[in-house]
Amino acid sequence: MSSKKVYLNGRVWNPFSGQFEVQNILVANQKIAGLGYLPDEDEDQLEQIDLKNKWLIPFVIDSYVTLTEPGFEDRDTLDTLAKAANNGGIYGVLTTPSSEPCVDTPEMVDFLRLKASKAGLNAFPMGAITKQRQGKELAEMGLMSKAGAIAFTDDGPIEDPFVMTLALQYSKSLAKPLVIFPLDTRLHNNGVMNESYLSSLLGLKGSPVVAETVCISRDLQLLKHTGGHIHFFPVTCAESVSLIRDAKAQGLSVTCGTAPQYFCSDESAVQHYDSMSKCLPPLRSTADVTAIIDGIKDGTIDCIASHHEPTTVDDKRTDFSSAGFGISGLDVLVPLTITALYQKHNVPMTTILKCLTTNPIKIFKIPVSEIKLGHAAQFYVFDSKQEQRLTRDKLYSKSKNTPFLDQPLVGWCTDSIKNG
Repeated sequence: MSSKKVYLNGRVWNPFSGQFEVQNILVANQKIAGLGYLPDEDEDQLEQIDLKNKWLIPFVIDSYVTLTEPGFEDRDTLDTLAKAANNGGIYGVLTTPSSEPCVDTPEMVDFLRLKASKAGLNAFPMGAITKQRQGKELAEMGLMSKAGAIAFTDDGPIEDPFVMTLALQYSKSLAKPLVIFPLDTRLHNNGVMNESYLSSLLGLKGSPVVAETVCISRDLQLLKHTGGHIHFFPVTCAESVSLIRDAKAQGLSVTCGTAPQYFCSDESAVQHYDSMSKCLPPLRSTADVTAIIDGIKDGTIDCIASHHEPTTVDDKRTDFSSAGFGISGLDVLVPLTITALYQKHNVPMTTILKCLTTNPIKIFKIPVSEIKLGHAAQFYVFDSKQEQRLTRDKLYSKSKNTPFLDQPLVGWCTDSIKNG
């Protein structure tokens, strides 16, 4: 293979300017050696790759991935996460602290960063807000921040308002966001799907939208009182979007994200008791799906993340009520998002890529470099036209728990250069 490659006619996304530019890029000796480069037909050892109808995107960030190593390696490992991310065109992932032991000390942050690096995964750890994620006593947030924690989350709500107030004050001093999973567990009351007429018809225990909106409403009041920055993930319903839209209009430092399942599917996906569609929060109504898409269009929703939550085969191969929550989504974050939003709902590609690149980079202060001469080559190529069906062999995650198998998708990663 040639030591030099030139990528021709690519629509290059600049996450710093938020714009596309049709550009040729020469890669030589693992670095960007030419921009706007026109290859000489007589030049030897130059491989030419035509990117017509393709996007060249440097830094897709998956801003919410469930960490299962150490403790739950039967679901996923850092090695399989790295393979899934590379296959899916994902530059880096923000990991939850939900391993066992959980990431609630600087030593665990160091351990995770080192082991992920050896696996070839750009992992940006989120440290726990409270010790053991139990919601009672603040964890060592300052020390974890120094060790490289990029944000803090308990991968769930902080039910004690006093603890939440302290967490906001402390995170404000560290200039790091709190990532809040907005679901009041008491109101959720062990529901297994969205509370609605359909849940009654199916005889399944429902989780009401108020379990989400009460959590968001309370935390917005605390944010107004203390200051700081809250990032809600995932938002799934119309009222949540409305609450956050109003809070932004008031000038509060609040951002939010959602996952593809909340704009690709609605609660009808579980009507045949399909355990692969069981997730937490649950899939909502068609009106909520419309509101989520509108929230992405108008910028209320800042980020789109996979909410990758792997499970074992046995977790899903049982009756719906007993089945585990979670959808494996890291491999297909980009194809699901582009197919649903760009192809089906005509959301501008610039809007979509801001949610996948620009916004998470800004919100979480992720260190990335621009595409510049002399810099290490770092980008992924996505096909905007070619449709492929999602099959199990396209999933590199150890878990295959997705309801989207056999669906035709566009936006697959076709080529990648990582760290040169």
